Amino acid sequence: LNLYGLGFAFMVVMIETKWKPFYKHFPGFKNWAARGLFLIFIGILSLGLVGGSDLFDDPDVRQTFRDVREILAYCIFGIGMIYLVGEILCIRRKLKNVKRKYVEDGTVFESSLV
Repeated sequence: LNLYGLGFAFMVVMIETKWKPFYKHFPGFKNWAARGLFLIFIGILSLGLVGGSDLFDDPDVRQTFRDVREILAYCIFGIGMIYLVGEILCIRRKLKNVKRKYVEDGTVFESSLV
């Protein structure tokens, strides 16, 4: 499972640096919603693995390591949520502009649109 984590981390680095050969093979990650869902998946996967490893003998160091891993997992999850909400708000803004266009043309009344 740690090997998958390394692969996902490498993918996140390629996504965030906007490396063109990566986007050639994975064009779906140009969309914020896909990025957000991928980061949310990684965050949830990381939260599930927080307590799974005991790399350190000292209990204080072990607890600190778990806390740091948990904080980083929540950060990844939060960044994924920001991407997802950003995509939703952009779509909402575009729909609002389309609605305004039809209202200005007189084709549709504003009260008839949801």
